[in-house]
Amino acid sequence: MLLIRWLSSEIRIFAYFHNLILLFCFFGIGLGCALADKKSYFMISFAVLSLLVSVLSLGPLLGLFSFQKISSYLSYGSNFVVWYNSAQGWAGTSLLSFLLGLGLLLFCMLCITLFFVPFGQRIGRLLNEHNRPLSGYFVNLLGSLFGILLFFGVSYFSLPPYLWFALGGIGLVPLLFERRWQALIGVALVFGCVFLLFKDYHSKNWTLWSPYQKLTIIPRAVEVNNRSVPDGYVIWVNSVRYMMITDYSAQFKQRYPILFPRDIVPYDHYNIAYRFMKEPGDVLILGAGAGNDTAGALRNGARSVDAVELDPKIIEIGERLHPEAPYKSPRVHVAVDDARSFIRKTSHRYDLVVLGLLDSHALSSSYSNVRLDNYVYTLESFREIKRLLKPNGVVVLVFAVADEFIGARFQQLLTQVFEHPPVEFQVHSGFRGWGGYGFVTGNEKVIKESLSRDPHLQSIVQGSQGFLHSWSSYKIDLTTDDWPYLYLRDKTIPNLYYFVFFLLALFSYIGIKKVTGKTYQNEWHFLFLGAGFLLLEVQSISKSALLFGGDLDCQCTGDWRHSHDVAFGELPL
Repeated sequence: MLLIRWLSSEIRIFAYFHNLILLFCFFGIGLGCALADKKSYFMISFAVLSLLVSVLSLGPLLGLFSFQKISSYLSYGSNFVVWYNSAQGWAGTSLLSFLLGLGLLLFCMLCITLFFVPFGQRIGRLLNEHNRPLSGYFVNLLGSLFGILLFFGVSYFSLPPYLWFALGGIGLVPLLFERRWQALIGVALVFGCVFLLFKDYHSKNWTLWSPYQKLTIIPRAVEVNNRSVPDGYVIWVNSVRYMMITDYSAQFKQRYPILFPRDIVPYDHYNIAYRFMKEPGDVLILGAGAGNDTAGALRNGARSVDAVELDPKIIEIGERLHPEAPYKSPRVHVAVDDARSFIRKTSHRYDLVVLGLLDSHALSSSYSNVRLDNYVYTLESFREIKRLLKPNGVVVLVFAVADEFIGARFQQLLTQVFEHPPVEFQVHSGFRGWGGYGFVTGNEKVIKESLSRDPHLQSIVQGSQGFLHSWSSYKIDLTTDDWPYLYLRDKTIPNLYYFVFFLLALFSYIGIKKVTGKTYQNEWHFLFLGAGFLLLEVQSISKSALLFGGDLDCQCTGDWRHSHDVAFGELPL
């Protein structure tokens, strides 16, 4: 579990193949069980883990062979969107880059397999030697459950990886006691890994591990009259720029008015929603993040704001660092919950519903490829959002549309649910926000009146039509709860998955042949029982994600009608 959590945070492609790590963990254990009568070498596990930690710590120094580049390499030939890399065809792209990506992925899978082989050997040997194998297996299951409880504790208390490796590594050192020199080398390797991870964790930037992801907070600055002026923070999620904390405070605007031109600021990322709602009363923000959207609602006169954010640590960061302190306002109620789960449970009605940049390309369940936001952008979800609106209510959705088929899907989803096309416009990026594309729907009369009384808003909408006019004629399948894959263009298995399936089959064939000397096994019923069990488990997890929320590793909820009070340590910034 810890290996999956660590690797999927450091190598972004595993956000799309979470269960691939799990499969190779079991593959290594399976090969080990088949080699139970052979001598086991736990030093292999220590060496492989040290190699992985070293390679990931070196990062950009490896150049073309950096593991962090696997995502961009494998985006070639994909027919789905890999974050920061749009879906691409083969024409004009590098086949060599794609093959290099597959090679690096295969190397990583080989390391994971080799790490678990000695453990599989120990498990197989213990089961063989036990006079009651089923009782032995029962003890094994109890150990697994105890391990999951430990994993829950690690996630709940947001412990960093250097502590995982320190505790886990020291716990494994006794397996090397047969030879003193191996134990000494094992201890040295553990401390080497801990040092590299500790060094990364305690760099000039502040890093913490939430129950869901790795968060790195970096101070940022803007240039004003050839002088660097501190202006909030950038939050990286799993080593990718993800969100900003922006300073719109009255003091900052008064000190640097040049940064806030009056004809632009009211229409930028965090203010434009309120040009469509003159007097926002009750506002719902889905994907509230560190507080920019919430601060925007308060600045524009919202009477009450319900801010929904899945990750409690991001809420804590906003409470601690946001210059406008939106989460400390008595008008704000924070819900630490999955967005789809919240809109199903709440009985409140809203004048304005804002869906911020609520996209989790880098986040999914550890057991299936259901991403945390998959069930937010479906036909059924938008119908539930429509149910939450007051008679004059409006919905504003802003999204980083990486490919035109995603924009077309949003347009057609909203048109079908609200029975009229949404108003669409481009939100320009800048130091005050990422930008993207905006979609406004709901009460058609309210939206038209907003446009008619605001010529500048009207010009923004009209000026964006050149980008968006083709979306209405785009042939696209709509996302539903039965098929919630927003980032897939068509109802098909992505091309990249076929390559990974091929690698998995090839890897398995070679491994089994090397271990057993046979090209196949006769126990086909075990193959089909395993495949059936895996399909049943993934289906159950996907349904549970819809019922309970997006993440099943550690579902953290709170009393959303109260401000989220947290104890927060000093930040080494």
